[in-house]
Amino acid sequence: MFIKKLKKEKDSVQVSSQIEQVAEKNKPKKDFMKIDRPDSKNVKRRRFWFYLISVIVIIGIFFGGRILGAINSMIVANKGSISPILNSLKISPNSLKGEGDGRINILIIGIGGKNHKGGLLADTVMVLSVDSKNNEAAYISIPRDLKVPIPKPYGGYDKINAVHSYGEQNKDSKNNKNNIDGPELMKQAVSEIFDLPIHYFVRVDFEGFKKIVDAFGGITVNVEKNLDDPFYPDEQLIGYDPLFIKAGMTKMDGDLALRYARSRQTTSDFDRAKRQQQILQMLKEKALSLNFLTNPQKINQVFSAVGDHIKTDMQLKEMESFAQIIKDINGSSIISYVLDNSATGLLTNDNEGGYYLVPKDSSWNEIQKKVHEIFSDPYLRQEDAKIEVINGTGTSGLASKIETELSKYGYKVVKTSTAETESSLNKLVVSDQEIFKFTVNYLKNRYGISQITEDSLMESGINVKLTIGKEYETKKTTTSKIK
Repeated sequence: MFIKKLKKEKDSVQVSSQIEQVAEKNKPKKDFMKIDRPDSKNVKRRRFWFYLISVIVIIGIFFGGRILGAINSMIVANKGSISPILNSLKISPNSLKGEGDGRINILIIGIGGKNHKGGLLADTVMVLSVDSKNNEAAYISIPRDLKVPIPKPYGGYDKINAVHSYGEQNKDSKNNKNNIDGPELMKQAVSEIFDLPIHYFVRVDFEGFKKIVDAFGGITVNVEKNLDDPFYPDEQLIGYDPLFIKAGMTKMDGDLALRYARSRQTTSDFDRAKRQQQILQMLKEKALSLNFLTNPQKINQVFSAVGDHIKTDMQLKEMESFAQIIKDINGSSIISYVLDNSATGLLTNDNEGGYYLVPKDSSWNEIQKKVHEIFSDPYLRQEDAKIEVINGTGTSGLASKIETELSKYGYKVVKTSTAETESSLNKLVVSDQEIFKFTVNYLKNRYGISQITEDSLMESGINVKLTIGKEYETKKTTTSKIK
């Protein structure tokens, strides 16, 4: 299956002064350590990562204390938000902060880890979102070259794969007062561009992935077409170890599965992302197979082997709840989506100061719309409120603007109108506050509404009337713009 290894001399990479000058504008504040980047040639070869569904971390919880030690070695403190779904016996409107909080959103990060150049770069990033109400799940893959704002205290812009490295290398800096580490910084960055709460992270390195696949006895993957990569890097990253995998059903051990996930030279990053999601699904099916779930010894073997290679901020009790949810999800119904720069994609190339991917619409609006379309809020879906937006500001076109914004998050706006008299406040009138309690709460939080009244005699076809008053223009909106 593998062609004889080739050798070649390591090239040096010269960066032009023009690129350096442009890059200077984007780099973070000088008080923080420069990230650990390998030279650009080696980055190109070894950027790969692939995904690991959090169920791999969670399966063993079914067996409680028998593998508690191995599980605890993976768990770190959650420095950000937590999922209300996993921490509340009963979900009320007040327990959800906003659209998307009614799902369980997990950031999955792949890194090279120790003994790999640029091992802190998160070369593959994905969000797994689970809808426990409807037993649904979906993934969105984020390309490593996506240009994003780096959260405070750093500032500036860089590729999303560098954000993790910023956080890890500067987590103990005196200027990092909250000791925000790489995973937490990544959670904040993705949450901002998606306008979505990110509750947890799961991070895995190369060795962890290989050990998981091997502990499961390998996986069988349907390779859709021949994969021929004569430029696959060798272990030292100074030569080639050509890779060829024939189309068809292929049994893979950990090493081969990793190579299949990494390979990108003769295909695109987006093809690679699809292969990685394919492996993810195979791992889930293997992990949830009857033979594995009824074998505590095998489960303990897996977690003991990967304890140093996987980290998560999902706590033990949350894992127990999540495990009960994830086991009821039909794998064939899982939705997957890759952000890309295809003709129908939402990204485009930006070659100023390097190679980046940026949103086509020069803002995050269309991406956020797609995210909330795929990760639809189950409580909004259930209530299915018909909304009228009323412009009470006197500013022409505002109702249409609000309609566009709300549609992005999954609200159903059926009518826009202009108030007969201007209003200073944002207001809500609802036909039944109990039936539409989640919709009302989300709108109240989004627009800072304090005046809510009920009108059971509201006109047919309308459940909620949202009046936008003059105070709207003084309140902060949630739309993020790319600079």
